[in-house]
Amino acid sequence: SLPPAKALPLHFHLEPDPGRVDQWLVGHPAELSQADVDVPALRADAARHGPGLAGALARVLDAWLEGL
Repeated sequence: SLPPAKALPLHFHLEPDPGRVDQWLVGHPAELSQADVDVPALRADAARHGPGLAGALARVLDAWLEGL
């Protein structure tokens, strides 16, 4: 018999282009409203943190792949 399989599901979105955040926001107004999301704050956070996303994605993926 085979040993039990071990898996870790991983779901994240570090890859988006910060310039496209508005497309996401405009495409989901009902969900954002229902969840009480502060859209202006989200836009401000995207502008503030967006430039570092590419480097963060590389670091996260490198660390994860090294641990496989």
